[in-house]
Amino acid sequence: MIVGPMRIYFMDEISVGVDSSTTYQIIKCLQQIVHFGEATILMSLLQPSPEIFDLFDDIILINEGHILYQGPREFVLRFFDSCGFHCPERKSIADFMQEVISRKDQQQYWADHSLPYSYVSAQEFSNQFDNFFIGLNHKYELSIPFDKSNSHSASLVFEKHTVSYSELLSASFAKEWLLIKRNLFIHIIKLIQIIVLAFIASTLFLRARMHTNTLSDGNMYIGSLTFAIIVNLVNGFPQLSLTVSRLPEFYKHRDLLLYPAWVFTLPNFVLRVPISMLESIVWVSITYYMIGFAPEASRFFKQFLLLFLMQQVAAGLFRLIAALCRSLIISNTGGSLSLVIMCVLAGFILPKGAIPTWWKWGYWISPLSYGFNALVINEFLAPRWMNKFELKIHEVNQDQLQLLTGVTGAFRPKILTALMGVSGAGKTTLLDVLAGRKTSGYIEGEIRISGYPKMQATFTRISGYCEQNDIHSPRVTVRESLIYSAFLRLPKEVSDEKKMAFVDEVIGLVELNNLKDAIVGISGVSGLSTEQRKRLTIAVELVANPSIIFMDEPTSGLDARAAAIVMRTVRNTVDTGRTVVCTIHQPSTEIFEEFDEAIPGIPKIKDNYNPATWMLKVSSNAAKINLGIDLANYYKASTVEDANGIRTVIGSMYVAVMFIGITNCTTVQSIVAIERTVFYRERAAGMYSALPYALAQALIYIIIIYPMMRFEWTMEKFMWFYYISFCSFLYFTYYGMMTISFSPNPHVAIILASIFFSLFQLFSGFFIPKPKIPKWWIWYYWICPVAWTVYGLITTQYGDLDDIIEVPGQMKQPIKTFVKEHWLS
Repeated sequence: MIVGPMRIYFMDEISVGVDSSTTYQIIKCLQQIVHFGEATILMSLLQPSPEIFDLFDDIILINEGHILYQGPREFVLRFFDSCGFHCPERKSIADFMQEVISRKDQQQYWADHSLPYSYVSAQEFSNQFDNFFIGLNHKYELSIPFDKSNSHSASLVFEKHTVSYSELLSASFAKEWLLIKRNLFIHIIKLIQIIVLAFIASTLFLRARMHTNTLSDGNMYIGSLTFAIIVNLVNGFPQLSLTVSRLPEFYKHRDLLLYPAWVFTLPNFVLRVPISMLESIVWVSITYYMIGFAPEASRFFKQFLLLFLMQQVAAGLFRLIAALCRSLIISNTGGSLSLVIMCVLAGFILPKGAIPTWWKWGYWISPLSYGFNALVINEFLAPRWMNKFELKIHEVNQDQLQLLTGVTGAFRPKILTALMGVSGAGKTTLLDVLAGRKTSGYIEGEIRISGYPKMQATFTRISGYCEQNDIHSPRVTVRESLIYSAFLRLPKEVSDEKKMAFVDEVIGLVELNNLKDAIVGISGVSGLSTEQRKRLTIAVELVANPSIIFMDEPTSGLDARAAAIVMRTVRNTVDTGRTVVCTIHQPSTEIFEEFDEAIPGIPKIKDNYNPATWMLKVSSNAAKINLGIDLANYYKASTVEDANGIRTVIGSMYVAVMFIGITNCTTVQSIVAIERTVFYRERAAGMYSALPYALAQALIYIIIIYPMMRFEWTMEKFMWFYYISFCSFLYFTYYGMMTISFSPNPHVAIILASIFFSLFQLFSGFFIPKPKIPKWWIWYYWICPVAWTVYGLITTQYGDLDDIIEVPGQMKQPIKTFVKEHWLS
């Protein structure tokens, strides 16, 4: 700071952590700068010794927001004497000044014991200073306008920065180059990391074992390209710690107007381009021909260019995250999260066609998706891949999937009609089409109401729709819910008195008289039971006085007694002359007998015949042919029961384990690095443990992911999934603690961790399945913890399934056989 052009300095507690002798020398030097360099320094100090205190010219004493004294050091004791307080001999003046304004210590310095002592507050000291001669001099000086002719030339600044941009840039480049040389050890470690990983990948995907004949061969090449992408991504991870460590310096220099932000950023980027280029050249030179990619030289250089660009993207992304987060712990978490999002949406873990519509935008903005596509195109458009493949054609003659075809029927007043069928038969779809709730897709055909074409705007006013999920406001009563619905949906010509009377009539119809003043509450927590909420759902639609009511599975989730109560309510509704259509699953004999008609074409149930048995009978293959429903189309449309679906699910397992584990590892590295000593003490005392965190983390993850991925709901499989996920999160956490414990600093720890991250990914069984791993590397597969995690998840979820799937280029086979042959054998 002193070597710059500044003439005013503000220094806050500069003696913290410095011994008194050194502090004296520093302040003595600053005193000479002030006296001979015409500078101004304002400094705050803690517990200055007498010799240091004597170096200051002026003193400012502040307490409770008031200035108690501001003036020459020589007159400070005289001021307090005038206030009635005396500093004893051998008492440090600095200590006296701090104690005399304290309520607890002030009385001992009271000078005139003949007069009664009373506490003198900060406000009173400030008022007395205003009448002290120094305070009066301040007032007089401030009342006189300043003579501008006496202004110092250095006080006029005409430019934001003291030197030109070219000089700033030159100095910044020189500094950045010096830092690179000082951190050369880190860059050497990164280069060694690239060389080691390149040789491991090359011997794993060895040219002698790589062919270009089958789809499985193509998957091997895609696995090697995907691994190359991830290695170059993870290689940029150390930029997080390097950038975060330099942010305080950058913000200080920027705020002091030493240089603009781009002067700091540009050298940081430019000088690392050659290093990144060297790493990319080393990787491609080792792996390209050893793995056996397309031999054309142009494709070699294209792969080098693509990997180099992706490495620049990764480095820039991690620098951006570090600049936004500003904390190493938060930056590591944000970096891991960005890795997960980019990898999932890049197209190599989750295929583009399997990405949900609402996430497609992420695919198009992810730089990894473009890089991955470019690498794959660069390889697979080579002449050697232009072989003849036998394509198996599935009989799909049109782009649109027809869900319902040839559906005809009539629903009459005072008739309760059931829509029944196996799951996926189209019951809810038909109900949505009839009610006008189906807004997507193409609907063809004709719906008539009393012989007239259906007008949806009018039909909505005369119909009601009871959804399967009973959604109500939890903080109102049953009667208030019905009043709200009636007043919003009944015509304005109906008086308020009639609306209220109709509400009470409906309450009696659905048998809610004794619950009309009960709070609805939250489902499963408080308030109404499930069957009471179902009756309330029906009542909310009834108060609109509809002529037609559609009900989607009104008895689902209810026991036999509750279902009977709901169906009695439905029957009461039908008996009022309304038309009611329900979808229903596995009704009991009593519930089934409540219905007047089923959809024509399905044989009626016989007397004393179990409805569940009847449902299975009419859903048999012969019955499917008679009913004209091709269930194979629904089976083929399944997103899980095919080979690609299983690969996608396994990919999601891998992503969750790998990247949440990386987050745990890097986060705990930051914590242990900051509080390493405290960490050991607290852990020894039993204050800290990674177990509760990993347990909670695994539980939250499982609760969200398990139902969304449609895994089988059995206690055994659920607990296996939870246990394996918990163990994986735990060993990543302990691995992060281990790496930081024997690393000199967080930068080296992250580089060391990233080496093993890459090895964990390579031998996890995802990029290259276990049966494809060469025998000279199979030993590492068995000691790789991530491989055991993926193995356990696949085995527990799919190792016992006998469902038949179609595998391209192979015969149909059970899922467990496919999984065993491709991942486990």
